[in-house]
Amino acid sequence: MPPARAAIWDHFHNIREDIQLPELGIALKAKKNASYDNAWCRACVDKMLEMPEYGLWMPGGGGYEEGAIETMRQYRVFAATEAIRGQPKNMERHIRRCQYTTVVLPPLPPPVSNSKKKAASAVPPEPVDPALSIARAGLAGPSTSTLTSLPTLDSSVPAPAPGTSTSTPTTLPILPAATSIPPGAPATPSHTQQRPTSGSGSGPTPRLTRERQAELDADIYNLFLSLGVPFDARTCLVFGQFVGRWIPGTSWGEDQQ
Repeated sequence: MPPARAAIWDHFHNIREDIQLPELGIALKAKKNASYDNAWCRACVDKMLEMPEYGLWMPGGGGYEEGAIETMRQYRVFAATEAIRGQPKNMERHIRRCQYTTVVLPPLPPPVSNSKKKAASAVPPEPVDPALSIARAGLAGPSTSTLTSLPTLDSSVPAPAPGTSTSTPTTLPILPAATSIPPGAPATPSHTQQRPTSGSGSGPTPRLTRERQAELDADIYNLFLSLGVPFDARTCLVFGQFVGRWIPGTSWGEDQQ
């Protein structure tokens, strides 16, 4: 059973097959293309039939029944106008613009704004990797609280010198370069970087000056801010041992010595 036609066809004419009447100058195609029929608006056709050259036209030769004459008059109107592609949305658009029809169609839905289209097509944010969050939280030891403001420096950290900016990272003290170990060679005391201690022959480790310590404080706090590391990570045992070993002479690792 063929599918039912859309209701919009009630307001349009169509023909089932091509019509060729060369003696009357009529040549009509039933289909606009392989998918859609040709359609003629009933209101537009009726308006043209009110014109004498179409509504009062008579075919030559006589002998036609009145019903056949009315049909041929419609065919002359079809031939004089451009057919509409018989696609429902195309036919509805014609009805909304037609100045002769009395048909009232339901209002169109409001158009979707560009902002809503962009929001619908936006790529959702990637989920946060739980392993990364756990790794960052592990730097602070057992504490998992979220830092929301800059903590007050404890009394063991010297205050920045007057005029020293803490908003921009400054240069860390230059550390002596470690001697590289040739591939395959065993690690010997000559290939390792030894940390000076108070018990060695080189004497006690010199402390940083007040100004250099303030610069180091600012650099480490800026580093923590950039990486999203909680500031209480400075109390972590591993962090204190790392600073005490590789940046000697600072107050950062003294609590863990």
